[in-house]
Amino acid sequence: MRTFCIPLVLALASCKAGTKLDPRTPYAVQRDDVTVTLAEGLETAAEVTFPDHGKGPHPTVLLLHGSGPQDMDATLEGPVGTTRLFADLSNALSARGFAVIRYDKRHVTGPGKFDLPAFIGDQSTFTFEEDAKRVLDALSTHPRVDPNRIFVYGWSEGTVVAAKLATERPNLAGVVFQGPVGMTFQENFRTWFDLAVPYLQRFSPRDDRLDGAELGLALRSAASQPVHITSAMLAVSYTRASDVARPSPLVDTDRDGQIDIQTELIPKIDGLVDLAFGPIGAFVSYADGNTLPPVTAQVPQLTGVPVLVLQGMQDAHTPPENADRIEAALQAAGHPDYAIERIEGAGHTLGRASDPIDDLGRPMSAATVDRIVGWLVEHAK
Repeated sequence: MRTFCIPLVLALASCKAGTKLDPRTPYAVQRDDVTVTLAEGLETAAEVTFPDHGKGPHPTVLLLHGSGPQDMDATLEGPVGTTRLFADLSNALSARGFAVIRYDKRHVTGPGKFDLPAFIGDQSTFTFEEDAKRVLDALSTHPRVDPNRIFVYGWSEGTVVAAKLATERPNLAGVVFQGPVGMTFQENFRTWFDLAVPYLQRFSPRDDRLDGAELGLALRSAASQPVHITSAMLAVSYTRASDVARPSPLVDTDRDGQIDIQTELIPKIDGLVDLAFGPIGAFVSYADGNTLPPVTAQVPQLTGVPVLVLQGMQDAHTPPENADRIEAALQAAGHPDYAIERIEGAGHTLGRASDPIDDLGRPMSAATVDRIVGWLVEHAK
């Protein structure tokens, strides 16, 4: 009898293990739409995707959004079309054997559908971390989710949320930082102007001075979001009907209707950054003391959690210096298990970008997905 017990036990163990990770032929993907309760009792839509094979539970990845009122798909509308970063990523991971959890941010009901005043009123990385904990706790009991093998995957703003969650849940299987915030949000925002200045100089090639027509052309030309956000701060009004942007007196200091890039714009950049993060600024919720600290500051509490950093080398939003700082912090902390993936020719979404101006939110490349899956499989064993 014993001679048959060993293969029988192995067969039962194989059945119990169920889905093979990273199979040669991708699995079909199933999905389960659910509703979860966030902090303060707010309800939002969520979805669990999982492979159509085996009964589970499967190693699971929780996806955490970037900034702004993002839906569960992380839908991005841009000059190159529509990218659904998280929808694509969840489908790819579930086809390779993982369950994936994603959800709409609070006050968001779908792509481009949100209550903006309510969202702005609640916008806080502290609140978003509380929401992430509620989602994780609610869906850890889902029959397809393996509560003992959960990874947290943060993108951009979501990296500081993921780091905080990992410091509080040291039993996580791992944490992934895509386009990480490795410096303060204000320092990071300052780097956007370093991209905007040479971009704006393209539109004033003769004299380094921007009139309203040239500034308007810059604002309606294809460029990465950080370049457009900082460039828009230079205009007090802009209508596409006239294609002319009236320069703001904050930078048109002599009121001649033009911005001298060298003598009026560059000396004012630090003041514009301070204004954006000041009490009435658009980025006040990201000012020091109003937000979770950058990943670098949280690294000393992450020593028990494996870490993967994904950095596009043409990222306009969170430039490569962020990954360098995080790597230095991991080394200083003596972290035993981390990997830094610097991806050439990739932007913030880890899609193709020839330079930071061209970081237009293209879909993540298949080769990058393969690198992510390889790391997840290694740490899900």
